[in-house]
Amino acid sequence: MQVNTPPSVNVGVLIRRPPHAVLEALADPSMTTRFCWKCTCMYGVSTAVHVDAVVPDHLIRFRWGMYDEDSPSTVEFRIIPCPCHDGTAYLRVVETGLHRPRRQPAQEGGRIHGGLHLVLSALKAAPEHDVTLRVTTGAFRSDLSEQQGRVV
Repeated sequence: MQVNTPPSVNVGVLIRRPPHAVLEALADPSMTTRFCWKCTCMYGVSTAVHVDAVVPDHLIRFRWGMYDEDSPSTVEFRIIPCPCHDGTAYLRVVETGLHRPRRQPAQEGGRIHGGLHLVLSALKAAPEHDVTLRVTTGAFRSDLSEQQGRVV
């Protein structure tokens, strides 16, 4: 099956903290290094990030060329107050405009979706339980490969 439109990624998680605390966890470097961004330097990964919007307690939107510098994707972190649970927020992450010519778009969208789930799991643990999960640091190790059914 040929996919002609770029995929999008749409994932979310309930975080038992108020919207302000969730936005702070996303914006404060002392928090973000606890769940994701620090690990990218281990693999020599970097890209320019252009912040398009920050709406306190509601939204962070940025563009980045993480997958293709010539065709940046847009990422939105949407923070939605949960009406059922006081002091709780639902964080939805939507990434659109994904392009990567070397891979099939559907495969790339699936890989990014899985990576964002790891990040959201670690992000949930930091403000909720003051726990630092290192789930992202070992997820995409280039020094490990499968060869004849064993890890080399």
